[in-house]
Amino acid sequence: MKIKKDIVGKILTEVYKDVAPVIIETPSEQRNFIEELIKNINKAGRSHDLNASKSTSYSSNRSKEYINAAIYWHGDYSDNKMYIRFKDNTLMMADHVTEVAIDGSIPKILELYDKMEVEREKVKFEIDKKEKIKKLKINAIESVVIELAKKDKFEYYIDNNSIRVNLHIKISSITSLIILIPFSKFQEAIGKVSETIQTIRNLTEQGLQFKIKGAARVQWNQVF
Repeated sequence: MKIKKDIVGKILTEVYKDVAPVIIETPSEQRNFIEELIKNINKAGRSHDLNASKSTSYSSNRSKEYINAAIYWHGDYSDNKMYIRFKDNTLMMADHVTEVAIDGSIPKILELYDKMEVEREKVKFEIDKKEKIKKLKINAIESVVIELAKKDKFEYYIDNNSIRVNLHIKISSITSLIILIPFSKFQEAIGKVSETIQTIRNLTEQGLQFKIKGAARVQWNQVF
């Protein structure tokens, strides 16, 4: 569950404000420190919600190798992942945008984790809220469609995405119509569906077929 990058950066900066960072000059000691830190993070008592693993990265010209502690929240390997590594002999933590010097202590890492958890819960709450509202809208829309289908005697099914309802209507045994209706336009659009279905049915019975496509790059004839 992704937290916005600016919020992650704000949390990072807040947690590690005014800390005395770890400074180690010897590459072998830096490697040992990172490896020990990974072990301690994984023993920190947050079950599978917080874990770390070792990874390797390189400078832009590949002249320098970095040994990283990659930290994952809730096993999420794409969002809200952070790296700890030595940069110019100073221990740093970074996400994709923000980089701060850190003291390498487990209590601070757990403080960071707890603050991230608060934000994750906020994100989850907003997602759940939007899903509930969307479900209520879809249920209301389907109630209207059911009444319309009873009146005009058509078979249908509905699917949807985040912005619209796709109303599939069976016109004949071999023909169906899909009407893409934005949630925001449903009330004004649904009143015209009945007339549209009847018109298409009548024309289909006369042997006409329909295709609606994106505007082709042809020479259109304009007579008005």
